[in-house]
Order: sequence, then C-alpha cells, then structure tokens
Amino acid sequence: MTTFIGSQWAPTRNAVTTFGLCLQRSDLHIPSELFEIAVSFGINLGVSVEDHGGHDGAIMCLTVFNGKVWSGSKDGTLRSWDNNGKCERKFLGHEGWVLCLTVYQDAVWSGSSDGSIMVWTDGGCIRQCVGTNNWVTALTTCQNHLWSGSRDGSLRQWSPKGECIKVCFGHTDWVRCLAATETGLWSGSYDHRIRLWDTEGMCTKEITDQQAMVQTLAVVQNKVWSSSKEGAMRIWDTAGECAKKIIPNDEQWIRCLAVFQDQVWSGSDDGSIRVWDTNGEHMRNCGSHEEMVTAMVTVGDYVWSADYQGGMAMWDRDGKCVKMF
Repeated sequence: MTTFIGSQWAPTRNAVTTFGLCLQRSDLHIPSELFEIAVSFGINLGVSVEDHGGHDGAIMCLTVFNGKVWSGSKDGTLRSWDNNGKCERKFLGHEGWVLCLTVYQDAVWSGSSDGSIMVWTDGGCIRQCVGTNNWVTALTTCQNHLWSGSRDGSLRQWSPKGECIKVCFGHTDWVRCLAATETGLWSGSYDHRIRLWDTEGMCTKEITDQQAMVQTLAVVQNKVWSSSKEGAMRIWDTAGECAKKIIPNDEQWIRCLAVFQDQVWSGSDDGSIRVWDTNGEHMRNCGSHEEMVTAMVTVGDYVWSADYQGGMAMWDRDGKCVKMF
C-alpha cells in the first residue's frame, strides 16, 4: 500500500491485505499488537482513530454528518471535527487523494483517486464499493440512489448496498461535479459541458454554453448555479436555460459554492470568499485564505471553508471570520 513505510514490513502488509481488514472491520477480531503496528506505520485498515491534529495536505471536500463536519484530503485521510473546529477522529482507508464526500444511508461515502468508494461511520469503514477502476471525482444522491462521477467522464449509479447498477457515458473529460434536482441529475465536466440526466440515467440535454472547465454545481431554490475556470458563474433554470451570467471583477476561477440560508457563498483561486443573493447580485466580500479555497459547507449558523494548504475557517452570516485553524 502506498502509505506503508519500509519494505521490511511487507509480511505484515501482506497479512493485512490478505485478510481484507479494510472491509467491514467490525466483523473481524484484530489482535491489539497488529492494530498498533498498523496505525503506527500508516497501514490503511479502514479504521477510525482518535486524532486532534489537522490534515497533512490540501483539503479537497467537506460534508456534514450527524452535526459534525467531515473533511477529505490529498493526504488520503478523512477527519471529523466538532462544532468548535477541533479535530476528533482520523479515518484511514484510502490509498489516494480523497476527492469527494456525501452523506447517504446514514453514513459518509468517500471517493478517491485510488478508484474506490468507501462507506464510513464514526467507528470506521463499513463497506467498500467495487465497480469503478478510475478516479472518483464527484458524489451525490438522487432519489434514493448514490451517483458518482469519474475522471474517465462516466457516471455510475449505486445501490444502498454499494453495488454498481449502471454506467452512463457522455462526457469526454473529468466529471468534476454533480447536483440533484427534483427532476433528475446534473453533471459538470472539464469537457466544458453540463449534462442533464433523468433518474434512469438517460441524458436529456447537453449544455454547451460554458466556455471553460465546469468546476462546481449548486442547487439554489429552484435554480442551478454553476462555476467554471473562466471565472464566471451562471444561473440556470431547471430546463437548462441560462437565466443569468455573473462575472466577478477579478475573474478568478471559482472553485466551490455553498448555499447559506438566502445567500450563495463562493470561494476562489485567489483565496477570496464572496457572498451573493439568490438573484446573483454581489452582497459583500469576506476575508480570505492564503491559498485557493477548495471546499465550503454550511453548518448551522456558520459557513466552513477549507483551502489548499489544509487550513479551515468558520464564518458567520455577516461574513466575519469567527475562527481559522
């Protein structure tokens, strides 16, 4: 495994792999000595360990599960945080970057550059999904099914048991973002296209108005917002018609969007965070991160943001930074 240190530990590594301890660990007894060795040397077991540190790499995604923020990072781990921004647990299992997170069937599902999707609770990994052999770059839920997007341009539909139901093709580059509406699924890709899909996985429309790679999608009331590398945001009606194009003055690549009450928050390449009303009118600028803002999520009365250095921040409704960590 890529995080294992030293070839002299190969016998232990092989034993761990052979017994598949990263799968449904609760059904197996792990000797305490093996567990301690595995954690000490970073073997991925799909386990949850107490840890109060931060990520060792860029934070790529955020989600909220049972009132707590979960983060995924280029360091290959997930972490959970309390409401004060204190890290509580570290989750080991992926052998590549953790690129996306979503909540489904009372668990956190994570997608990685190692090509796997893993399912987590506070106790650790409870399931690993098979059926994809490429980077998993986006996750969302739509009408009681999980959907994933991949680096090869495909979408996959998954059952609650983690079984791949179908594979859908259409995009010719990374599927970087997914969003679910009442009528179906939206996907945004680095091929400069947005596609609309029905619940059966049939593409019903291809939007070609984007002039650059599509980075993020967000459902805002009865509209869908998108952002792209050109620095613009667009607001679409549910039929896929563009209602408004928004071009911030600095034209920075907008990496992430978050819906907070009656506001939309955007995070950009230059580390800046801006607040917009639901009609796309600029309301205010907030403070900024030192690096690009990679992810944002709403938690109660606050917006949490994360950056490419592994830093995080909490913001109130007025755009005041409450805490950076």
